[in-house]
Amino acid sequence: MSPETYLEQLEGKLKNQYDLERNTSFHGAAFDLQATFRIRNERYIVSKKAVVYAVEAAEYHFIRITTALPSWDEISALLNLFEAHYTDLVTMHEDHMNSIIQLTFIVEDIPADKSYRQKVQKLNKQISSFLGLKGWVDFGVMFYSVTKQDFLANRIGKKMLDAYSI
Repeated sequence: MSPETYLEQLEGKLKNQYDLERNTSFHGAAFDLQATFRIRNERYIVSKKAVVYAVEAAEYHFIRITTALPSWDEISALLNLFEAHYTDLVTMHEDHMNSIIQLTFIVEDIPADKSYRQKVQKLNKQISSFLGLKGWVDFGVMFYSVTKQDFLANRIGKKMLDAYSI
């Protein structure tokens, strides 16, 4: 399967639950697909105007097709970019619970280099607001190999595997 075919199939799978945007950029970083999912749950008494509490969660997926595997410096630069500008996506407020910013790279092959794989798997970035009282933002990184149909992801990225399995 080609990377473009996988991206089209993924787009077809996500279109019912996510807001999709093709060929987008975030502060100069280009992506082939951006998928956004937001949910809000509320509990109320008698009327919907009497909200007892509300909880909001969101997922922001930035997907890029790349022929060459990005270097660890490129991945770090992208993560630092999102970490510096996450407030352009996420608004931390009293109803915000958590958000996930997921970077996904569709590649031909995942490296066999153990040090590279360990860096990805051990990656753990999280930003909390007011000690978590106004929520937190997790950062996920995932690679999908179109030749082996295999994933390499950090802890947060592994939670997203169902969304990316075709």
